[in-house]
Amino acid sequence: MNKHLLVILFTFQIGLCQDLIHVPPESFIKEVPYILEVIPYAYENELTGMALFVRNNHQNLFQEIPFLQTDYRWTAILDASFFRGDTLQYYIAGLFENGEIVGIPGKQPHLTPYNIPIKYAKNIKAKPLDYYENRILRTIVTPWKKSNLRPNSSKHLKVFGIRDAERFDAMGYLKIEANYLTSVSDILAYANYVVRKQGGDSIRIPVIDTYTRGWADQNPTSIIRIETEYGIAK
Repeated sequence: MNKHLLVILFTFQIGLCQDLIHVPPESFIKEVPYILEVIPYAYENELTGMALFVRNNHQNLFQEIPFLQTDYRWTAILDASFFRGDTLQYYIAGLFENGEIVGIPGKQPHLTPYNIPIKYAKNIKAKPLDYYENRILRTIVTPWKKSNLRPNSSKHLKVFGIRDAERFDAMGYLKIEANYLTSVSDILAYANYVVRKQGGDSIRIPVIDTYTRGWADQNPTSIIRIETEYGIAK
């Protein structure tokens, strides 16, 4: 999708009405990729493509990332670790069969993109357990083994990538699902609590996924999910 063509088409065609549903995150975590979701809720013409345009707050040009379609969902992975600065700006554009270009947010999204702050996992602070009572929907912890190592004394959760595999002793599998009240920071803080309870202090880089379920029952609900391995830093 040509971004220069999009800018021109936005100016003349954005007045046409199509519904794209998207819930932007309250923040991105530098170490954690995030799956952005878009739901075409009501439309007469099928979508033929969708793209994410993103930049940090110090850049002039947007970078383009394609969305992939799975059933009713369109998703794109955004990895904040590839961007400098403390804020990411992005907008989303969809192309329909009739040639219409629809974007979010606003009528001219390339001029008014989302502004989402970037945080670091080590700066995420824990909250009291009762804070999560109405937020966490399901927690799955599958221990594989016990480690001979001791967890580090610092309170933050360490996040290890593929290149750091030799520095990480995997102990088990972790999956957490939470409702729309839960932020990215919240679910990572809760993951830290769960991992510590298992005797660990670290996780492999997860992908934060937001998705909407309940469309068949006409009762859509937004869910945020994290799935990864947990363990101890060597």
